[in-house]
Amino acid sequence: MAISQDYLDDLENIIKKTNLAFITNNREEMLSMVKSDENLVRLFCILGEVKKSNITNILKNINNKNDINTHNEENEKRAFNYDEVINIFRSLCEKEIVGLYGLNELEQMYLAILGCKPLSKNKNKKQIIDSIKNYIYRIDRANAFRT
Repeated sequence: MAISQDYLDDLENIIKKTNLAFITNNREEMLSMVKSDENLVRLFCILGEVKKSNITNILKNINNKNDINTHNEENEKRAFNYDEVINIFRSLCEKEIVGLYGLNELEQMYLAILGCKPLSKNKNKKQIIDSIKNYIYRIDRANAFRT
C-alpha cells in the first residue's frame, strides 16, 4: 500500500481544519462545506470506519524508528525560534494552539522559549501552554516597567 506525500499532506490539512473548526465553534460552516463536496463526504465516511484500536495497535508495534511516518519525524525535527513562538502565542487562543500543535511541537516551543525541556510532571498540552503563556506574561510585564 503506497500513499503519495501530496495525498498525506492534503489529508493532514483536512483533519487539522476540521479539528480547528470544531474547537473554534465553526461547526455549521464546516458541515455545510463537507456536505457540498461529495469527496469530503466519502472521506469522512471512510475515516468513520477506521477502528481506533487498530491504529493504536499499529503505532504500539512499530519498533524500528525508520518505520515511523515522516510526519512524526518532521515534528520531532521541527525547531521553533523564540520570536516565532511569541508570535504564535500572541496571535492564537489556547483552543487553537491545542488543535494545531501536537505535544512534541509544544515541547519544542517550550525549549525555544525557556531553553530547557519541560519537566516530566508538565507533560500535557495544557500545562506546557500555560507555562509558555506565563513566561510571555512575565516578559511583557517586565518590559512595561522599563518604559
